[in-house]
Amino acid sequence: MVTKEQVIEKLKTVFDPHIPISVYDLGLILDINIKEQNRVYIKMTFTTPACPMKKIIAQKVEDSINELDGVKEVKVELMYNIKWTPEMINPKFREDQED
Repeated sequence: MVTKEQVIEKLKTVFDPHIPISVYDLGLILDINIKEQNRVYIKMTFTTPACPMKKIIAQKVEDSINELDGVKEVKVELMYNIKWTPEMINPKFREDQED
């Protein structure tokens, strides 16, 4: 069975090309749901709805999770009704950005 921790570790390898922080630590991942038969569903947003890289980043998220042994399906749902704010960044990385 694929675990949430394994999915998170894979998400930490996917970066927005303009920001040197993973999509997970940026707070772009809103929900991770693993259903039976290792079907992984991700809800994510972007720092701006007009992000020109959103399709590429979403595909990288999907591809990274598909690398996990046993994953049968990955679906990434893009959520545009959630406004991203800098407070969503992992506090460790938020402090690094302020230095």
